[in-house]
Amino acid sequence: MAQRFPTVAVFGLGTTGRHLVDALVRGGRRVIAVERDEPALRRGRAEVAAPGPAVEFTTDPAAAARADLVVEAVPERLATKLGLLARAHADCPPETVFATTTTGLPVTEIAVGSGRTDRTVGLHLFPVGPDREQPAVEVVGTPLTADAVLADVRELMRDLGRIPVRVADRPGFVGGALTMAYLNNAVAMYERRYASRDSIDTAMTLGCGLPMGPLAQLDAIGLDTARDSLEALYERTGDPRYAPAPTLAHMVTAGLLGVKAGRGFYEYGAGGAA
Repeated sequence: MAQRFPTVAVFGLGTTGRHLVDALVRGGRRVIAVERDEPALRRGRAEVAAPGPAVEFTTDPAAAARADLVVEAVPERLATKLGLLARAHADCPPETVFATTTTGLPVTEIAVGSGRTDRTVGLHLFPVGPDREQPAVEVVGTPLTADAVLADVRELMRDLGRIPVRVADRPGFVGGALTMAYLNNAVAMYERRYASRDSIDTAMTLGCGLPMGPLAQLDAIGLDTARDSLEALYERTGDPRYAPAPTLAHMVTAGLLGVKAGRGFYEYGAGGAA
């Protein structure tokens, strides 16, 4: 059987984009890694674990025309995602499949805006740190997505050693809807002085058996990424659980973005160690 999606273009080399690039290379795919400018491309290249000859790094979005699958992993802003995919729609042949890594935005709206209503899916990954990712991946279909496209994307995830979980296009899907409310509530508890930073994280790791405390997890995700996802979920649902806690917004404004900035709820030294 021919390999599904032998060449994949990944737009954005943040945490999610880097995890995707590494997984795709390990899975035997060629990757076209695209960033918005040279400084961002250099930062992304330095963080990719497997930057060998299977990865082409570029700032030219038209390079995606050579890909069988285009994945956007850019910040959680609808206009940004739609603009990128609309450009890719103009550049790519009709059979190319699109995927969005959104957590809080509607995949259906992105699919319609991209121009590929039946060939666009959602891929929601679960990165829990710069070097760690959970094996499950939510594969999000819409009422318009072709069954064959969903089947091919799920098979790609299996080829990459992931476990595809089929979910509907609902706000936050499963993982995002539950996790983002939990993380946001942890920040609210911290700012209301329920307990110290270390006590909150210790209670959830040693008390509840989670692999990482919520404040450390926010640092790993990136506080700006978490804030953007929460704002998108709050706008869609009006649910107050997703209204970003003031401390989270203030830290993002101050540039305390977590591991990638060297400081968030914790301070980080070489290798991202707290």
